[in-house]
Amino acid sequence: MSDFRTRLDASIAGQYTIERELGGGGMSRTYLATERTLNRRVVIKVLAPELLAGVSVDRFNREVLLAAQLQHPHIVPVLGAGNADGLPWFTMPYVDGESLRQRLGQGPLSIGEVISILRDVARALAFAHAHGVVHRDIKPDNVLLSAGSATVTDFGIAKAISALRGDAPGGTLTAIGTSIGTPAYMAPEQAAGDPNVDQRADFYSFGVLAYELLSGQPPFHSMPPARILAAHLSERPRDIRELRPDTPAALAQIVMRCLEKIPEDRPQQGADIVKLLDSVTSSSSGTAAPTILAGGQMRIGRAVGIWAAATLLVALTAWAATAVIGLPEWVLPGSFGVMLLGLPIIGLTAYVQRTAYRLYTATPAFTPGGNTASHGTMATFALKASPHVSWRRTWIGGGVAVGSFATLVLAFMVMRALGIGSVGSLIGKGAFGAHETIVVADFKSPANDSTLGVTVAEALRTDLAQSKNLKVLTKAAVTEVLRLMQKSADATVPFALAREVASREGAKAVLDGDIVELGGSYVISARLVGALDGAELAQFRRTAKNQGELVEVLGELSKDIRGKVGESLRNVHESIPLERVSTTSLPALRKYVDGIQIIASTGDNAKGRALLEQAVALDSTFAMAWRRIAASYSGEIGAQTLGQAAITKAFKFRERLSENEQLLTEAYYWTNGPTPDREKAIAAYEGLIERDSTNRSALNNVAIQYWQKRDLARTEERYRRAVAVSAPFGGSFVGLTGVQLQQKKFSAAESTVAAFARTFPSHGDLPAAKAALLLSRRNFAGGDSVLRSAFPTLRSDASRSITATWLSSVATLRGHLREGQRWTAQIIPSEARTASVNAARLAVMLDSAWVQGYYLNDAAAAKALVKRALDRVPMASIAAPDRPWNTLLTIAAVTRDAAAARSYEASMEKDLPSSNSSTFQGALPVAKGMLALAEDRPTDAAAFFAEADKTDLGSEQIGPWRAQALDLANQPDSAIAEFERYAAFTDSNLQLHRDFLAGTHKRLGELYDAKGSAAKALEHYQKFVDLWKDADAELQPKVREARARIDTLRKKGLKG
Repeated sequence: MSDFRTRLDASIAGQYTIERELGGGGMSRTYLATERTLNRRVVIKVLAPELLAGVSVDRFNREVLLAAQLQHPHIVPVLGAGNADGLPWFTMPYVDGESLRQRLGQGPLSIGEVISILRDVARALAFAHAHGVVHRDIKPDNVLLSAGSATVTDFGIAKAISALRGDAPGGTLTAIGTSIGTPAYMAPEQAAGDPNVDQRADFYSFGVLAYELLSGQPPFHSMPPARILAAHLSERPRDIRELRPDTPAALAQIVMRCLEKIPEDRPQQGADIVKLLDSVTSSSSGTAAPTILAGGQMRIGRAVGIWAAATLLVALTAWAATAVIGLPEWVLPGSFGVMLLGLPIIGLTAYVQRTAYRLYTATPAFTPGGNTASHGTMATFALKASPHVSWRRTWIGGGVAVGSFATLVLAFMVMRALGIGSVGSLIGKGAFGAHETIVVADFKSPANDSTLGVTVAEALRTDLAQSKNLKVLTKAAVTEVLRLMQKSADATVPFALAREVASREGAKAVLDGDIVELGGSYVISARLVGALDGAELAQFRRTAKNQGELVEVLGELSKDIRGKVGESLRNVHESIPLERVSTTSLPALRKYVDGIQIIASTGDNAKGRALLEQAVALDSTFAMAWRRIAASYSGEIGAQTLGQAAITKAFKFRERLSENEQLLTEAYYWTNGPTPDREKAIAAYEGLIERDSTNRSALNNVAIQYWQKRDLARTEERYRRAVAVSAPFGGSFVGLTGVQLQQKKFSAAESTVAAFARTFPSHGDLPAAKAALLLSRRNFAGGDSVLRSAFPTLRSDASRSITATWLSSVATLRGHLREGQRWTAQIIPSEARTASVNAARLAVMLDSAWVQGYYLNDAAAAKALVKRALDRVPMASIAAPDRPWNTLLTIAAVTRDAAAARSYEASMEKDLPSSNSSTFQGALPVAKGMLALAEDRPTDAAAFFAEADKTDLGSEQIGPWRAQALDLANQPDSAIAEFERYAAFTDSNLQLHRDFLAGTHKRLGELYDAKGSAAKALEHYQKFVDLWKDADAELQPKVREARARIDTLRKKGLKG
């Protein structure tokens, strides 16, 4: 026998005789014994020894004494208590029957049995709670069944045990190592360790007990204790009727109500549960008497909290659906309105429920005559309304209201998609396709503001360009079409002219409109009209309170148009507001529109740029204007720094652009900005092409990038797509011609030039394209004739500058040096209005020095010209990126001026930005190669030029220099190979051949002559003579020398 049992027997000797041990839990040991005095069986419960460390036995005894006061038919009472040598114990009557746990092990209980047991347990709880005793461990093991009745045992014992630590210093349950209660039946507050649990914890355990009686298992089971406790705290159990369908609704309500996580949401008094159980029958149709009692009271604060949470959920759902699916903008405020209607209904329900509950549960009051006292009018109303005005119906009604609103929204979307009624879209009605082109006519202006209509039209073009269903012809594209139609592109584009453009380009409709000023406000009316039949497709109207609101209102008008067409409302909502993709300043927008109109119609970049600069002065964040300024500098001599500054500004504010404009800006920045990155530029252009497969700017410019990568196949493919779009760039035809000539696709190039002539018969770049065909086949006289004939007819500075450059190159190539210099001088007037005219002037003067040094072999004259040029135009007067160090290095190389070359190379490295760009990677080794030539280190020079050959500069530009270096290094075979590679290169860019083609043929003749290859020598001597047969007098000695060698070789051939 254990020491524990020995001590117990000694303590109760003479009073009780222990028969056997019945068992025990974590808190006590239980024994069946006979009370000798009364000869009756009792149960002795002894506190487990492990709970005794540092406890307050006195307080334990007080709690047992309190429990002993409970005398109720359904409570097993405490009969006595004592202390077995420090081991507290107490006795209870022995109930001859089985525990509820044992009964559950025999199979399911009927609904009637469940109700009977629960009723008894509820009555026990109600009585105990009324006397201030909380059980804390309600479970099947503590419910005993006997003679058709259920009694609850161990009342107050858990509280008594917890009291053991109350007065003991440092005594806690954790320290004792025991938990009070059973995990599967613990209320959330018990699981959380709240020391201040009250009777509502018993109601939760009661709910768990009821749940198990009905379903055969607790709500949370088959899990570790810690997981069960966590589930009590956070997981909602399945509805009992899912597990036991025949459970009466009222009983199910009681059970689930008891299992609420928050104590305030459970029944507050045991008497309420008793009343409900008394009214429940075992049939499936059984109900509780007043339904109000089953639900208990819901506080108005909690109801409003639920409403607020539901409102937030509905609003978030509406917002998300609007953003993701694309619902009308009125859905979000509409959902708020529907939810606000529910607030007074919640207030009414709270009043009815609270008042009826109070009346149903109150003790009736009687009049002196013995009649029940009457209630007030509002109380009577609450009683009558309570069966109909319930929380359940209120929540269901709210759900129906939200569902009805959702149905309305769905009906709207269906009608819009199918083109039904006034909300039907043009795509739904079949009047528009999924992707259509429209032309925006210049709106009619108010009488006192003649240019406002043009500004409004451009603003709408800008904003509508964000559409994924509409392609809007830009003003530049319209201008090109008008030129093809041989109509003036300088004036406005009224509706009739816009309709002609639309018909020619296959556009679906024209957007026309007018602006009327009324007392300071502006009414903007617009209409979509079919291009072919003139039928009006839709009308729109918006009003701006003043000019300051015009830009914002035009953005809303644009959204109206896109929505009516049938574009996804999600796309419309996601669009950047017009004031962000353009400017909030109407005056700035006016300047912008005027500037791009001048550039598009006249090609006068300087004049148009001046207006664009005024626009950014009014709004420094006007990204689109900054991008147009940067583009206007393209190709201007010495304007690289200014162009970089402008595109850097545009890039900085690119978030204020539409997605298409943003991609164009990024691509231009990575192409022409301070840190070029070709791959990023290509990625941006291709991203734009993916969005808009006919974007002519993206197609044209990405072709240039591929060309610089020497990906000729992809270059040609992109150029072909560029010339196939509506109103293509003339430059795209020139580019396509050039890449075809480089691949020796002469027939294809001729077809391209013919198509160019048909499309743009008077385009300024057409003469250059025609000349390229002739020049690529070495018909220099024919090319020169085409260019000379065209030059007087060219209107734009850009076209005149390009043509003068070509004519200078042709003349120089043919040995007409003075004529070449005259054509070079023609470039200056056309560039005279650039902000960096110094760079242009210096370029012309240095060209003269190059001619002296390279062609005439007059190093002294060349050096003198360089000094004079730098005296007149100091390098300090030119921005660092625009300084012509490379040109100076080439002059130093051919004049063998090593000191000057070292100075130039050092300055170039200082000015050239450190970058991973291909421009930097190519320029630096070229500079080092020139320095090596100047220092008479040809072998090193050849190595540097070979390094540069791997960059964008390529063999066509580096080849002649590498060939000369190899020649000077006494490597004739390598020099011949390099010279031959260059001579075989065919390109429409004559500038590459201007300086080296004639000299290459002469030197090849000499090298082959030295090797004894007479035929090859004759071939190249003859090509040289053909080029320079009419050269300037100072070059004729070289021509005579070549002719003499031809005669000698031919004579040797005849003799042989």
